[in-house]
Amino acid sequence: MSSDTDIAALLLLIFRVVSILGSLSLFALGTVIVCIKEKLVKLLGLPMIFSGIYNLIWGSYKLAALLGQAGEDQLGALGSASSYISVAINILTLVCTCTFLKKRYGSNLFLPCGLIFLGQLIIPLLIANGLFQAKIIETPNEHIYFVSFLQTLFAIAGEIIIILAFLRNREKEKLIPYTGTIKIISTSLTIIYAAYFITNALYIRTNGTDWPHLQGVYYVLELISQLTPLILPIYIVSRPGRTQET
Repeated sequence: MSSDTDIAALLLLIFRVVSILGSLSLFALGTVIVCIKEKLVKLLGLPMIFSGIYNLIWGSYKLAALLGQAGEDQLGALGSASSYISVAINILTLVCTCTFLKKRYGSNLFLPCGLIFLGQLIIPLLIANGLFQAKIIETPNEHIYFVSFLQTLFAIAGEIIIILAFLRNREKEKLIPYTGTIKIISTSLTIIYAAYFITNALYIRTNGTDWPHLQGVYYVLELISQLTPLILPIYIVSRPGRTQET
């Protein structure tokens, strides 16, 4: 049992370190895009910089807490603030992406993507304030997973709209022609998250307790989610040219 605990602790430590390295890489790649790429492509790099900084700070505090260098009170306070910061970064990402699509292709997605994002924020609040009663949601954990499932569904809907806009214009795009295809990968991860959340909710409803492999699967998904955002910036940075417009 002791060895299993040691292995779990080691894996968690590795996960925290990889998260920090991934955040640093995202920040660096976003900075390169903003500094050297064509002015519209800079829009896609800007949210990467802020996401990298946010994930770096959050990941560093988690690592410090794991190593006993930060208290639970500090981590809890930062966790409360992190949700608001995360929403702000998501808004920035949405605005920058929709602005790119509008200026580059003439695709005006501000309204549909904005409404979906608004729903992603409002629906959980309605649920928390009694939109669905105990007949549907019976336990606190079940409530958390159900709300998370709904949020991921909204996120998937928004990503599908953006992906379709990129794919429709792939033939005439010379700067980053496969962006839509690459975004499918991140959306696939979101779909896996949705399946994870609903599976946990159903398991609790059926068995009255959390799924035994809950934490392990979550760590694997979190590790993948730290590496997946690097695919698009690596692709953009690897594309030739600095300022050409096609």
